[in-house]
Amino acid sequence: VLAAAVETNPAYRDRCGRALGVMERDERGGADPAALARLVVDLLDRRSPRPAYAIGMVAQRLALRVARFAPARVAERLTRAYYGV
Repeated sequence: VLAAAVETNPAYRDRCGRALGVMERDERGGADPAALARLVVDLLDRRSPRPAYAIGMVAQRLALRVARFAPARVAERLTRAYYGV
């Protein structure tokens, strides 16, 4: 259903195209896999690691904090702005 809406409705097609462009850009310039490996090695040495860790680009880590502490409307608005939709 969503795919049909994207193909037939120019408003959806344009928005999805912009969002996919941002995702592709982020994937090409993503976080360094070595940074994740260093974190895993560090966590294996810890006596009491936290249950979750954020790793990635600054904007992605910031988005996690905003989504956790800001009102949902603010988090959604920032996410939409980031993806250009």
